[in-house]
Amino acid sequence: FKSAVPYLFLIGMMLTMYGQVDLLNRALELGDAMSVYPLFMAFWIVFGAIGGIVIFQGRVNSASAQVSYFAAFLLTLIG
Repeated sequence: FKSAVPYLFLIGMMLTMYGQVDLLNRALELGDAMSVYPLFMAFWIVFGAIGGIVIFQGRVNSASAQVSYFAAFLLTLIG
């Protein structure tokens, strides 16, 4: 890497991962796993979808992008 930006992103990602694991462990110490883990996963999925919408919003204008996203959705749905 020639600039400091990728290193900053990597450090931020590592800090975020550590924070998520730490908070999940604290919640599992205080609460039941059957209520903590599904809630954690629900937030993970919702915020992941919101992040994807924000990032890819500018790329869905072309018809080829819409077709490829729909095909990727169908492949994901089929498994």
